[in-house]
Amino acid sequence: PIPCVPWQSQLWTLAVTQLKYCLSFTIITQITMTELNTSGDVQKTLAIIKPDAVSKGYTDAIREKIMLNGFTIIREEGMQLSRQRAADFYKEHDGKPFYPGLLDYMTSGPIHVLVLAKKDAIVGWRTLTREL
Repeated sequence: PIPCVPWQSQLWTLAVTQLKYCLSFTIITQITMTELNTSGDVQKTLAIIKPDAVSKGYTDAIREKIMLNGFTIIREEGMQLSRQRAADFYKEHDGKPFYPGLLDYMTSGPIHVLVLAKKDAIVGWRTLTREL
């Protein structure tokens, strides 16, 4: 198994293990954090390609952009979220005005979930998503 820090492990478990509505599953590479970087400054982050991008066929282009920006795709999976699974995943937003629309949107079609790794992955992913 790929080692994860606790919050990332929980997210991946919720996003993949518990979500049994899988469209496809591909493990791109199984590498440990030590193999990626022995200094220990490599981070992992969760990325979700949302339903509109998947339905428009942008998944491969987004994956390419991710890799061109120095990320390693540790794992990835296409899936369809049920409303309950989406509610569990986004429960921190329950009660906010946008919450029902968020659930509608995230369950409107397939998504593509990825675990990404690189040095400063969290900041790097936030920066890259502004460009996508």
